[in-house]
Amino acid sequence: MTLTAAIVPACAQGNAPTDSYTHQYTASGAKESVAMRAVYTAEKQIDVRGLGITEGIEKMADIACDDKGNLYLLTNDGRLFAFDTDYRLIKEYSVTEKDGSAVDFVDAQGILAESEDEIYICDTANERLIQIDGDGRIVREILRPDS
Repeated sequence: MTLTAAIVPACAQGNAPTDSYTHQYTASGAKESVAMRAVYTAEKQIDVRGLGITEGIEKMADIACDDKGNLYLLTNDGRLFAFDTDYRLIKEYSVTEKDGSAVDFVDAQGILAESEDEIYICDTANERLIQIDGDGRIVREILRPDS
């Protein structure tokens, strides 16, 4: 699996060149190309070996950056990795329930990292959003509402 640095500039600041195009549709339904500022500029390509991950990743679910620019990679089976701003592996989280048992992720699909001690994971198959701390422990759980 190859990750591209194009995913990283959400953490970075700076101006990207205006070399991208998007399409917009007019009221008549005609499609026209419009120049727009690029969302990112890829700087390099990184594979899992370059990230220090020894076991393969079957399917990546999401990527997020925290307030310090650290990168978090979530796989759909719930593996969570943290990398520093130089893409060095900081740690692989072992996410645990409040009682200390391992979380059984089936189809994790989203992540938001506010800081290294405040990370949210969308635990889709278990119909909940969990907040974990820097040690991987669940500190808050938001269940799907009955409606």
